Amino acid sequence: MCLWTVALERGSMSRAITSICAAIAFTGGSYAQNPNLPPHFGAVEIRTAWEMDPFLVDIQSGGPIQASTISSACRGWIADKPDYAIYFTGAGIWDVTISAISEADTTLVVHSPSGWYCDDDSGEGLDPQIVIGSPPSGRYSIWIGSYSEGTYADARLAFSEHGYTRSIQRRVRAPDLNAEESRAAARALFENWREPD
Repeated sequence: MCLWTVALERGSMSRAITSICAAIAFTGGSYAQNPNLPPHFGAVEIRTAWEMDPFLVDIQSGGPIQASTISSACRGWIADKPDYAIYFTGAGIWDVTISAISEADTTLVVHSPSGWYCDDDSGEGLDPQIVIGSPPSGRYSIWIGSYSEGTYADARLAFSEHGYTRSIQRRVRAPDLNAEESRAAARALFENWREPD
């Protein structure tokens, strides 16, 4: 089963569609990658509306395995085990955006509780970006691949409920999510954050 998603450009109340059908989600089947292996660069636990959004971590892209072993729709070269694992507890308030920012041409492979996702250029320039609607709680195993074989590049992984791109590199301090009024404040913060400067 393939689901086509779109990358959205932030900056106005009416979001502009900038890229169509680049991120692909799929379930079922047997895959060469084991998303349950310990990640190369670490892991973190994140709850919805965490203190500083986005969560950012620097890693190295690439690896010896073609991402197409997961699906013919996946591009690039990835490591044997995940680069990073995020244990996410969501509330279903916002979509989750997973991005890689790099000066090199990178790709993205994600295994979430709802299945596999791949992307090659849905973000700005050659940056990959995956948006997961109504993200389920659980482990998100993430690989940042290099488009070309034998290429290893510095990359920044971003995990956000508010979106994160090369041109929007500011963090949002989320309020405490223990009360409904805090949820309303977080929604208002998100809507105001999306307004043009």
